[in-house]
Amino acid sequence: MRAAMPGVLALIVLTACSPDAVEPLDALSTPGPVADAGFRVTGPLGDTFRFDGSDSTGEALTWAWSFGAMPDHSQLTEDDLLGADGPAPAFIPDVSGQFELVLRVCDDEGRCDVDSTFAMSTDGRAASGAAPIADPGAAQSVILGDTVQLDGSGSTDPEGDTLGYVWSFKTLPSGSGLTNNDITRRFRVDASFQPDVVGDYVIKLYVEDGTGFDQANTTVTVGSAGNTAPVADAGADQTVTLGATVSLDASGSSDADGDPLTYKWAFNNLPSGSGLANGDIAGRFTANASFQPDAVGTFTMKAVVDDGADVDRDYVDVVVEPAGNNPPVADPGADQTVTLGSTATIDGSASYDPDGDAITYKWAFYTLPSGSALTNNDFADRFAASTTFDPDVEGDFVLKLVVDDGTEVTRAFTTVTVTAPANGAPVADAGPDQSSALGQTVSLDGTGSTDPDGDPLSYRWAFNSLPAGSTLTNGDIAGRYTATGGFDPDVAGDYEMKLVVEDGAEIDRDYVTITVDAYDLEATAVDAGPYSVSPGDIVIYSLTVANNGSSTIESFDVDLYYSTNTIISETDDLICSGSTSYSHGAGVTVTYTAVCEVPAIADGTYYFGVLLDPEDALFETDETNNTAVDSLDVTLASGMSWDLEVTGAYAIDYDVTATDSVTYEVDVTNNGPSDISYFDIDLFYSADTTIEITDEYICGGTTTASHPAFTTLTYTLTCAVPSISSGSWTFGAMVDAVDHYVETDETNNSGYDVLTVTVN
Repeated sequence: MRAAMPGVLALIVLTACSPDAVEPLDALSTPGPVADAGFRVTGPLGDTFRFDGSDSTGEALTWAWSFGAMPDHSQLTEDDLLGADGPAPAFIPDVSGQFELVLRVCDDEGRCDVDSTFAMSTDGRAASGAAPIADPGAAQSVILGDTVQLDGSGSTDPEGDTLGYVWSFKTLPSGSGLTNNDITRRFRVDASFQPDVVGDYVIKLYVEDGTGFDQANTTVTVGSAGNTAPVADAGADQTVTLGATVSLDASGSSDADGDPLTYKWAFNNLPSGSGLANGDIAGRFTANASFQPDAVGTFTMKAVVDDGADVDRDYVDVVVEPAGNNPPVADPGADQTVTLGSTATIDGSASYDPDGDAITYKWAFYTLPSGSALTNNDFADRFAASTTFDPDVEGDFVLKLVVDDGTEVTRAFTTVTVTAPANGAPVADAGPDQSSALGQTVSLDGTGSTDPDGDPLSYRWAFNSLPAGSTLTNGDIAGRYTATGGFDPDVAGDYEMKLVVEDGAEIDRDYVTITVDAYDLEATAVDAGPYSVSPGDIVIYSLTVANNGSSTIESFDVDLYYSTNTIISETDDLICSGSTSYSHGAGVTVTYTAVCEVPAIADGTYYFGVLLDPEDALFETDETNNTAVDSLDVTLASGMSWDLEVTGAYAIDYDVTATDSVTYEVDVTNNGPSDISYFDIDLFYSADTTIEITDEYICGGTTTASHPAFTTLTYTLTCAVPSISSGSWTFGAMVDAVDHYVETDETNNSGYDVLTVTVN
C-alpha cells in the first residue's frame, strides 16, 4: 500500500481480544467488534499525524487509543494523543522515528478487539523520491526448536534516506499457530521468531523511506531432528479474587523420550487496565510460577516447554474477580417446548448470588425465529424473576437472562422451541337411538358432534347394518354428507347407522340404531249387543281388531261414532273414546270391549261404528281398513220427555275489568216429566239482551249428577271476563245448547244478566 502522506509510514497489526470480554453464545449469532486502526501514516517531523479507526465494525463501540512502542528519546505521553476516546486521534511527533499506536474497541456486550498501526517521522527526505530496495536475506533451513534470525540490513535506499522495517509472515505451514506478534523486534532491521511446526515459513520484509516502499520475501524451512516433541500442560483454568497470588503449575507437562524439560511462562493476553509484563512472573522459567494480578478480568497465560529439540505450548485462563464480591449465577431454566397458541413461562428464580446479595433480573429476546414480530415489550414483566410471553410463530426463541448483584452481571440463555399445536380429535354424536314405523321417514341428527379446537366438521352417514330383506344402500340416505340426513326404511327391523365426522386431520365415529316397526290395524267386526235401545242406555260394544303388521303395538286409540250412514268417519258424532291397555301382538286378532252411553238422539235406526288410530299415530301400512259398523234401533222409552228451563242467571260482581275472573250462578229447572242424567251449560256474551248459540262463547261445562224432574238446582261456573271494550254487556247462560235432548220446549233454555266492564 502506498503512503498516504510523503515521509510517513503506518502499519496495522491485529491482535486477539481479551477472552474475558467475549460471551461465547453471543458470538454464535451477533459478531463481536473488529478493530481497524487504519492506514499507516508518514510525514516530516513537526507535522500533525492523524489516524482513522472508523472502519472498525461492531455495535455501540467505545474507543481507546494509546501509544505502544516509541522511538528512543521521545517524551510524548498519553496526554499528547488528542481524541484518544474517538475514532480519529492525532498527535505531533517530537523526534524522528517510528511511533506505534494501539486501538482497542469494545461493544455494549463487553466484547473487545485490538489493532495497532504506526507512523514514521523523518527530518529529511530524498530529492528524487527514488524507492528503497528490500532485502530480507537468503533462505534458511533450521531444525524445529531453533530460533530463526531474520536480517534486513542488506536493504538499501538510493538517496541514503532513513528506512523503516516491518517483518510479517506471508504464509505458514499447516498446523502453525504463530502470528505476526510472535516475531521478536518485527519493526527492526533484525528480527527473530521461534517456529512451532515443521514446514516452510515464507517471511515478508517491508521497507519504507518516506517517499516510497519495497517488499521482498525469504523462506525458512524448518525440519525435524527425529525428536518426539514434549507435551505442555499449563494446568486447569482458575478463578481468583483481586489481591490474591496466582499460582501457575506446568508440572503436568511430559516428554515421551524422557528428555529433561525447560519451562517458560508468558502473558498471552491481558485484561483491560493491566500493566503487567512477562518480567512480573515470578519463577517464569520454572514449572511452578506465580504472579500478582493488577486488574479484574481474564489473564491468558502461555506455558512453553522445551526438550532441547522441540517445543510445545499450552494455555490457561485465570479469571480475576473483584475483591469482596462474587458474581451472581444466572439460571434461566431448562430448554422447553411449547405449542403455538399456548403461553411460554420462563423461570429464572433459580438464579442466586454466592454472597447473598440481592439480585435484579432482565429478560430479553436474544434470537427470534423467522417471521416473529415480538419485541422485549411483549414479555408480561421482563424485569421479574419469572415471566411469560406468547409466541407468534413456530421455531426457536432464544431468551437471555441478565442478573445483576449491583457490582457484576451474569448472562445465561435458554431456548423455547415452539411447535405446531397438536390437533384435538372431533367427537361424533349420532344422536340417541330411535323408534320409527314403516312408511315414516327417519331423520338423522349429528349436530351434537363437536371439535375441541373449534375446527369445521364434515359429516358422512352410512348404513352399518340393515335388517333382513332390506335393499337400501348408502346412496338412499338423503343429505348423507350433512349433519342432518334421513332415509325411508323399506322393511321393518333394526337399522344401525354410522356417522363419521372429520376435522381435516382426524376422524371419529358414532352409531345410532333405528328400530322400524310395521303396523296395520284392521277393524274386522263391531257388535253393539242389544239392537233396540233408548237414549241414556249403557251399551257394551264388542270390537274385533286384527294386527296385520309385523310389529307388536303397545297401545292404540279407539273412537266410537254414530251416523245415519253406513260409512263411519271422524266427522261423525263422537259417542266415546279410549285407548287399549295392553300390547297387541303381530299377526294376532283380539276382541276388545267398549262401554258407552247411548246419546240423547231422536228415535230411529243409527249406525254405530269404530275408528282405530284416529290420529294416525302409528303410520300404518294400510289405513283403509280401520273402521267397522253395526246398526242400532234407538227408541225413546215410553213416557220419557224433558224440558230444561233457565230460570235465573246472575253475575256475582257487576263492575269488572277485562280478564277478571267472575263467578256466575245459573238456576236450572227440570220441568220433567223425566229425570236428566247430565246436560251441558254454556256461557255467552252479547251486546243485546238476547242470548243465542251464535253469540260469543265464554266458557262452559257438563253437569256431573242427575237432575230430578220438577226440581230447580243452582249451578256455578267461574270464567274470565273476555278482552272486550268498556261498557255494559249481556252475559247469559244456555243449557243443552247442542240439543242432545229432544225437549218439549226449547225456547226457555237461556237466561242472562248485565255486567259493566271496564278496560284498564
